[in-house]
Amino acid sequence: MYNLSAIQDENIRGAAKTRITLLLQKYINDDGLPAKLPELARMSTELPAGWSRDNYLRTVGQYLLDTDKLTTKELDDFLDKATAGRGGEIMPTIRETIFDEGVQKGVQQGILRKAR
Repeated sequence: MYNLSAIQDENIRGAAKTRITLLLQKYINDDGLPAKLPELARMSTELPAGWSRDNYLRTVGQYLLDTDKLTTKELDDFLDKATAGRGGEIMPTIRETIFDEGVQKGVQQGILRKAR
């Protein structure tokens, strides 16, 4: 474990993927996360284009969904800026995952209630 909150943002260096990952870890539970998203989106444009970039941003999107610091709109805006308007190609996958998880939980709860 390493306390990233003690490090100034400008001292977090390296490749874009490394900087984004470390800054996400630093701000994920911070009320300042929404204000940090435009900078992270700009850094995302430095990632090599292609499949791995999209998968990385999908993972980032899923990670951001687990925080209560963002609205879905803020996440949509971030993904659109990070992907030059292609966020809609990534976000439906995340929404489908959330929906499917909700359905699975609902089915499990229904099974538990029926068993009682």
